[in-house]
Amino acid sequence: MELLCQQIVRDNPSLAGKITADSIGVRGVPVAKNVNGRNTQITLVGKPGKGFAGEITVYYDRLNLASLFKSGPNMVSIPRSAQTHAEALPAFNELNGLNLTASDITSPNVALMKYATPETVTLTAHANSLCYTGSCKMTYVYEPIAMYPKSGPGPKGLMAGNELYGFFGLVSAEELFTSDEMVYALYNGTTWPNRYAIKWLKFFLNGAVVFVPTRAICNITWADLYNKGAVFDSGDAGRRPNSTYTPNDVEQLKYMVKRDDEGTHYFRMRIPYYTENADLPDWSKPASITSILSLTSKLGSVNVYGEWGTLSTTDANFLDYVWLQHHNGGDQAYYQSISASYRSNTYIYTSSGFWPILEMFDIANEPVPLIDEGAELTWAPSVVTLTDIDQNESLRVVPITETSAAANPRPLVFNTDNTETATPAWVREASSDSPRPLLATTDNDERAYSVAVTGMASVKIRPIILTTDQIAQPSKITLGDTNGELDGFQ
Repeated sequence: MELLCQQIVRDNPSLAGKITADSIGVRGVPVAKNVNGRNTQITLVGKPGKGFAGEITVYYDRLNLASLFKSGPNMVSIPRSAQTHAEALPAFNELNGLNLTASDITSPNVALMKYATPETVTLTAHANSLCYTGSCKMTYVYEPIAMYPKSGPGPKGLMAGNELYGFFGLVSAEELFTSDEMVYALYNGTTWPNRYAIKWLKFFLNGAVVFVPTRAICNITWADLYNKGAVFDSGDAGRRPNSTYTPNDVEQLKYMVKRDDEGTHYFRMRIPYYTENADLPDWSKPASITSILSLTSKLGSVNVYGEWGTLSTTDANFLDYVWLQHHNGGDQAYYQSISASYRSNTYIYTSSGFWPILEMFDIANEPVPLIDEGAELTWAPSVVTLTDIDQNESLRVVPITETSAAANPRPLVFNTDNTETATPAWVREASSDSPRPLLATTDNDERAYSVAVTGMASVKIRPIILTTDQIAQPSKITLGDTNGELDGFQ
């Protein structure tokens, strides 16, 4: 009633001070009518003894929910205890400054889908709602199950699962790595394949925090991935195919480093397997629980829901074909769509999607070799290398000769002969004499030489002595003995 009175007084200023939530009631239900520019008619009834008597029909505007959210409402985080539209309203009201109640909407008892991904529902004002009309969207996500502040880039709240196998949410490329940065890590600045814009999905997998792109980063051959050490993350050559396209054993170990406001994060790179510890994928069974594919299968895509929810087409493309670790020992390797809707094998020298897994690890618990990192060089000192210098000779600076004002400055050149050199100043033993200024003289060639520094004095540091004057305290004067005069008073 409080909001209703505010809306009525807003549109009928003459009722200001006459109606309050305590002094009136409503007869019947509001009626949609366009009168005098207002959209609603209602009849108010005064309560006995509350200062307002009788009935009055007034016209006012109910709030149109559609006009309140022309750009769409913000996403609201709701408690995990909320099960229905009505139970989500308190959080929705607080975020958007509204006062919707269960009686204001047509779907108060409709169940919410309890997924880890954001969901959107429509809230429609009931025809009998006193204050609202129209409809709006409510996009919500449940509060996290638990918080993990040291889980690396992206959201820190676990939205589904547990510490062994769980889902955090989406991570932007800016928070982790862009597709350009990932490809640069493989190609080190050489010719790059075409890249696709990506986001990342953050999971707990086997108790470790891992990240995978929301789609393939680029198309690349399986042989290239092996030859660049990005297939197995085993620290050795792994199971190398017996192929002319993979002629040498290559250590399978790639690191990525990310620095942000939280510190430095370290990641190991690999591509996924379907069946753990198997040469070939066993597609007759679900993916191994230790496979990242067992987790992405819990997330739907393109309006298909998984156990943990679904991702929009703008966030993910699980229809991309991506390489797996599996191969037949020769020229054939296996690939599938991320959604597992398509699976096959092909030659390791043909292209398919690069879908890397980045596993975060604690550098304190695992030794890491030096990592080559690409960066924009803005300034760096260079080392001067001295050659052909006789160790028995002193190193001297050649004299600086007069040059044209328009000429570029010349660098210092080192030589080892004893001719035409500027002799450095030398310092004699300090004496207690007063310090003397440095003097300079010139020879006929107009070259200036530093003279010896002599007569350096040593001055002892003396403390500052504080002194005080002794001031006699004035004697007290007895006023009864002054006879009306104060001698010495001015």
